[in-house]
Amino acid sequence: MREDFIEIEGKFQSLAKPIMAWTPKYKEKRKIQIDLEEFKEIVPIIAQHIDFDLKTENENSFSYTRKDKYDNLTELIEITHSEKNIHCKSTSLREDISDYGSNETRVRLFFHAFKTIGNEIYLNDEVLIEENESIIKVFITKIVGFFQK
Repeated sequence: MREDFIEIEGKFQSLAKPIMAWTPKYKEKRKIQIDLEEFKEIVPIIAQHIDFDLKTENENSFSYTRKDKYDNLTELIEITHSEKNIHCKSTSLREDISDYGSNETRVRLFFHAFKTIGNEIYLNDEVLIEENESIIKVFITKIVGFFQK
C-alpha cells in the first residue's frame, strides 16, 4: 500500500466506530457522475494502490477481498456503479462480533483513494498508464467538481 494511504488509513481507523453484529458491515454511497466504462478502467487502478485483491468483476461492479498481515481474509469489499452514484460496501469475513471500525475504514479509504488518485492523474501526466491514458483523461475531466458526499 502507498505510504500516504497507510497514514490516512490510521486516521480513518481512529475515527471509525466499531460495528457490533454477527456479520459487521458498513456501506456508503457518494454522488460521483462517471461513465460505466471509465469506472471499469479506474477502479482496478485504485484497488491496486490500496491492496485490494480482485475476487469478481460483473457488468457494473467489482468485488475485492482484503488480507491482514498474516494473509487471512478479513473483508469483502463490493464497489458498484449506478447512474449517479458509486456504492461501496465492506463486510467482515472473520467470525468476530465487532469489526473494530475496519469496515468503515476500508470504505472511507476507497473514496479517499478515488479522489486522490484522480487528482494525481489530472495534475501529473507522468502517473498515466499508456494504454489507459485517454480513458483516464476523460475520467478526470468528468470527476472535477462532481465529487460530493
